[in-house]
Amino acid sequence: MEQTAVSGKVGKQLPAAHAFRKMRLRSLISDAQEVSLDKCVSADMSLENLLASSSSTVVIIIKPKDDVPLWHILEQAHGYGLRLLSIESRPSVGVDGVQEFLLALSPHNGVSLQADDVIGWGCSEANLLNSMTSQVDDIWIPRNVYDLDNCRHLITRYNPEFDYDHPGFGDAKYRDRRNRIAELALNYRAGGPLPEVEYTGEETETWKHVFNQVYNNMDKFACKEYVHQFRLMESTGLLTSNRIPQLVDISNYLYKSSGFTLRPVAGLVTPRDFLNSFALKVFQCTQYVRHGGKPDHTPEPDVIHELLGHAPLLADRDLAEFSQQIGLASLGASDSDIEKLSTLYWFTVEFGLCRENGKIKAYGAGLLSSYGEMFHAFSGIPEHRDFAADETAVQPYQDYTYQPMYYVVD
Repeated sequence: MEQTAVSGKVGKQLPAAHAFRKMRLRSLISDAQEVSLDKCVSADMSLENLLASSSSTVVIIIKPKDDVPLWHILEQAHGYGLRLLSIESRPSVGVDGVQEFLLALSPHNGVSLQADDVIGWGCSEANLLNSMTSQVDDIWIPRNVYDLDNCRHLITRYNPEFDYDHPGFGDAKYRDRRNRIAELALNYRAGGPLPEVEYTGEETETWKHVFNQVYNNMDKFACKEYVHQFRLMESTGLLTSNRIPQLVDISNYLYKSSGFTLRPVAGLVTPRDFLNSFALKVFQCTQYVRHGGKPDHTPEPDVIHELLGHAPLLADRDLAEFSQQIGLASLGASDSDIEKLSTLYWFTVEFGLCRENGKIKAYGAGLLSSYGEMFHAFSGIPEHRDFAADETAVQPYQDYTYQPMYYVVD
């Protein structure tokens, strides 16, 4: 894999972000162009407008060669039968003084474009963002944040109403409380104010218990990016042991940090809906709290998992862009590709480990928000296996109890 140096906001290379930058989707998804994960639509680019364009629109990120002016490349595109719809620029991540450009092009008379064609125009790099997966014509895709109102299909197998093994199954009071909080999400529509929850003393105690375990152990187990972002959020008063943050406060913070926002969801959503949301830099976030009888681990997402596990990682631009890139790849993808992408997400963003200065550290939100699994991952009992994209994407995983195996990225 290509070795790409990445500079983080703290002024030095960040190992977990560097590992994300090296990953490729090519071996995961059928008939795919190779796509560098560090070439992602940034927060200030009009992604919604691009998605709303004709389905034949070609979206490319290019890096011109040093001696080739941009006008020459645009002239080549015109001669190839492509009409320029939009062009935006940004500094190239990791290479000072270099610009890269996002082009939206409309092909004329069915012109087919490949990355190699664009390289021939005078580019050192060219990545086709909307050629990442095998597309299925009859699959609906969200084209703006308002369409995400249709991306909230729930998986109920871990719901305490139906799961005998759920710690809340025999607790009618807990189930009623959870359902009332979930109702807030079901009534939410994009563009409206994010619902706020007045958490009980018992729920806050559960949060405090997990928070303190994570806080006291993160320097030992968590990657530098997580610790850095956690400390920043702590310094602003967002993350504290005695109060569960409201979604609106975390969402506003994330938007300023990486362009991501939050929207409430009533429970575990389907992989397609969950991943599609990432394409628009939206994270679907639960608001209910895990059962206090088993705070060390939860088989389903809850607000502790979302805000202690995912939020600090989504505040890091590099790690957030990796999530968005998976989301972009999921748009219109076949069911088999969705399964591969969601499995990749599981073994990286949820339960991933990385090597940092010769030590194994956690960057997965499922580890960082469930101290029981975090201790298990470093106990010497589960297998640690070197990350390989093609293997990871098809590896069966355990989604109810602790993992028997974790992948480690360099």
